[in-house]
Amino acid sequence: TAAPDAEPASTDPAADTADWDKISQSGKLVIGITIFAPMDYYKDENGDKDDNDNITGFDADLARAVCEKLGLEPDFQLVDWDIKETELASGTIDCIWNGLTLNPDLKMTFSDPYMTNSQVLVIKKDNADKYAELADFVGANVVAESGSAGEGIVAETAELKDNPYAGSKDMQSALLEVVAGTSDVAVVDSVMAGASISADSSFKDLMIVEGIALTQEEYAIGLRVDCGVTVDKINEALAQVRAEGILNEIAEAYGVKDSIK
Repeated sequence: TAAPDAEPASTDPAADTADWDKISQSGKLVIGITIFAPMDYYKDENGDKDDNDNITGFDADLARAVCEKLGLEPDFQLVDWDIKETELASGTIDCIWNGLTLNPDLKMTFSDPYMTNSQVLVIKKDNADKYAELADFVGANVVAESGSAGEGIVAETAELKDNPYAGSKDMQSALLEVVAGTSDVAVVDSVMAGASISADSSFKDLMIVEGIALTQEEYAIGLRVDCGVTVDKINEALAQVRAEGILNEIAEAYGVKDSIK
């Protein structure tokens, strides 16, 4: 499915320039994230969680590469995903770079997309026979991250929208609800689900239901409205990182090369 168009840049030259002037003068790009493997997560759970060097992941490393091209330092800040638009508009952060689905309903300007994604259903392996088709999920207990694309899809899917539903603080918590048996199915990003189930023993008993992709999406960087210069510069740097093969190298390191655009 083709991605929707990003928010057009402002036609106000002053508004376009002001955002980039603020960022360039500060010398850093303040990046809103959540803990969302393999995109952004802690290298060491016992380390200093306020230390930017302790943040790793595909998006984190890509952000570092893009910031290097721009002559900026990345400053990763944890945000509440439910109020990400407010954080962005208020200037608390300069962008959302955290497996963000390109969605024209969000009050943001979007960069060029750099990764494909879909929403998938994750269940316990023991329930593979019980939940084989979408129709089998009618009445099942559903969980998704609050404010996520997955939550939106639950509300739009006939077989899920009237089911008992719980919103979780992040996608990892949604998977843990399925592990604990408090939910039957989690609706989460395929990129996250695939990496988590294969790499984390906490989720070894889970599986992605084959053959059911609820949406086809694209990931992009979300920036403030009226930031034409900023988004142009980020797109230019992103294109450089892609052309030099750095994007593919980072994707291969985190096992997501097949999802790169």
